[in-house]
Amino acid sequence: MAEVDPLFEIKADGPAAVVRFLRTTHIEAGSAEPLANLLSALRPSSPKGVIVDLSCLEWANSLFLGILVGLYRKLEEKDRKMVVACVPEQIRDMLRLTGLHQLLNIHKNVEEAVNEISK
Repeated sequence: MAEVDPLFEIKADGPAAVVRFLRTTHIEAGSAEPLANLLSALRPSSPKGVIVDLSCLEWANSLFLGILVGLYRKLEEKDRKMVVACVPEQIRDMLRLTGLHQLLNIHKNVEEAVNEISK
């Protein structure tokens, strides 16, 4: 059986778990399900919050946005934060169009996001 190249990784970065895509990515229905499962498993393990680094995300559909909102709400219920970092302009436009830029805490880079989680 061939080994599958992982789409993303999770690393502890101080008070937060950082989810990073490992290569240029288009999130569609087939790739969103493993991400949703991974993020669900991640919730109990991050003490203060989760940072989702979108620097390699080129395109995403509404399913991915739903996953982000779902994770945000689940973490919020547990008094944890979710911060989005390194959002490419195309994805930022999508967040603006949907109004999610007002819900999601967006930062220019991971370092700023870590500082936000640390507050």
